[in-house]
Formats: sequence, structure tokens, C-alpha cells
Amino acid sequence: MLTDDGFILLTRTQPIRYALERAEQSGTTIGKEYFSTEQFSYQHRNWDDQVTLTKRPYTMSGLLNTFSAAGLWIEETVEPHMSLEAAARFPEKFSAVSKYFVGIIMFKLRPLSGQRIEA
Repeated sequence: MLTDDGFILLTRTQPIRYALERAEQSGTTIGKEYFSTEQFSYQHRNWDDQVTLTKRPYTMSGLLNTFSAAGLWIEETVEPHMSLEAAARFPEKFSAVSKYFVGIIMFKLRPLSGQRIEA
């Protein structure tokens, strides 16, 4: 349950990132993969190759509709990105971020006026 001044901080990976990667892997289009509802699995290139991650894709409209259905409004949205200094220090990471939107989207969510959110 949120206090009167409480909020939810939610982070999600940029959904276009997964659409680009899946389109490259399967030889399809970004649009087809962005709107796909099929779960997908992969080994993360920077983690233990024995670990397989499974994701359910989502669109931005689907995510926003989920917030609305839960009685939440978006107070703030941030898409952090690498500074020029960090890009100069880590050019390989900057290259990946530039190609795949590897970043995250952060949402600060609050209940609609008069709504109580319970877990």
C-alpha cells in the first residue's frame, strides 16, 4: 500500500531494443518484432552463458495502458543515456547503446487522486 505521498519507481528496458535484436536474429522486420506477442529467450552476452533469460515483449502503448488500468498516472519519465565523457571512456558500450537502445526507461508513478493502491 502506498502512503499519501508514496510513488512507484518502475524501470523497463527500451522495447525497441529487443525488437531490433530479434529482427536481426530472425531476418524479419523491426515492426513485426515490436508488435510480436511471443515470448523469447536468449543468453545475455555479458552474463553467464549457462543462464537463459526469457522475456515477454511489450509495446509502449501496452505498458501505458497497464499503468492506467492499475489506477496510476505518470508523474515523470526519464530515459537515461551515456554522457559524452562516459562514451569516450567506453566506446564499445556507447556503440551498443547507439545501435540497440540498450538503455532503460524510468517511470515515476502515482495513484490517481482518491485511488488506493494495494499489493
